[in-house]
Amino acid sequence: MHGDWVCVAGYTDAGDCVRPLLRYGHLDEAWLFVGTSQVVRPFARVEIDLVRQVPCPPHTEDWEIQPTAPVLRGELDVSGRRAFLKALEDPNVESIFGAPVQHEMGYWVEAGCGTQSLGTVRVKVSQVSYRETDDGKWDYRITFADSSASYRLSVTDLAFRSYLDQQRKCRGIDPARAGFEMLRVLSQREVYFRLGLSRHWPKFPDRCYLQINGIYSFPDYLDGKCFGDFATSLGRRPAAPAMNNPSAQDLDDLPF
Repeated sequence: MHGDWVCVAGYTDAGDCVRPLLRYGHLDEAWLFVGTSQVVRPFARVEIDLVRQVPCPPHTEDWEIQPTAPVLRGELDVSGRRAFLKALEDPNVESIFGAPVQHEMGYWVEAGCGTQSLGTVRVKVSQVSYRETDDGKWDYRITFADSSASYRLSVTDLAFRSYLDQQRKCRGIDPARAGFEMLRVLSQREVYFRLGLSRHWPKFPDRCYLQINGIYSFPDYLDGKCFGDFATSLGRRPAAPAMNNPSAQDLDDLPF
């Protein structure tokens, strides 16, 4: 991800997966909010104006939308959330994308191949890594197993990352301990991951790397909180939408 850009996705009433994009510029953290409330959040029912589908395999879920504020239309309760994820559940990671998952310097699918870029799997978590890299950025990774294999992937889930950042910045908890405590919690719960594919990038233009886009547990490891609940303490809550095309920035994460 670049700066405060965000990538979000949802499902229509007909069950079609949609990843909203702007024709010009990028969705950013401010778009998630209406006033001081985060309306685009996990399991919310949100109304947006779809313009046209713009698939670019494996990212077949892409839709251009009108640059208007989303409208909140309710949200799923706890039982509805579990039922929703179970209805979306894929047998395993390998079955999601409609193309082979390659393993060389991370896990990836070849650009231009595959039938979809997003899926849901139930997992067992075995390691949570939260550490500072040599260039001063923060790295978030999870090792987990599905029904047939193990993976170690980068996490882009904004709430997960913000929770760990708050533990370190606001509570003074050592990053290694914060990661261990997260592992302790997730290893004892029913956990589903939303997995997705990154866009191909200059260093490896033929590769779309697997990433963990969403982390959901029962009971909820965040106790009902989302990114917006951590944003103020982290100094990240946007004051107003800003959908203009920003200047180019370095990638925050390496996908492997």
